[in-house]
Amino acid sequence: VLTVGGLITFAELFILRWIGDAYPDSYTIVCIRIFGLIGAFIFAAANNVLYAINKHSLIAKITIFDGLFSFVGAVILVQYMGIIGVALAATVPALIGRAIVIPYLTAKEIQMSPGRVFGACLPIVGLGTAIVALEYWAMQFIDIEARY
Repeated sequence: VLTVGGLITFAELFILRWIGDAYPDSYTIVCIRIFGLIGAFIFAAANNVLYAINKHSLIAKITIFDGLFSFVGAVILVQYMGIIGVALAATVPALIGRAIVIPYLTAKEIQMSPGRVFGACLPIVGLGTAIVALEYWAMQFIDIEARY
């Protein structure tokens, strides 16, 4: 959560300092893609559990789902939303697969309540979200034109 929050908080400043305002959708795309990585970051250990209990096929199926729906979604959404549509097409399946399906299947495979798995993450996500909100609030005091 802190990594994702830091990227969201500082990406706009970095993009503006690096390439200027020539690409107005850049920050939106970064934010969309970052949310797709939340599941991969938070539930990365679930992948390792599935590998350890020899359930490689579950990870492979989810990865195929991600790739297939990302590709089809990108081909469709690029026509209506441009590059933002491609970012959404890559993010939504990844978020569903990595933040919902993998932890759920992992919990079922190790005979644990999925609610317990997701519930264990809530305090950490809540704390991280509060810290990120403070970061974002503090950003209003940074002068983008300053030479640091």
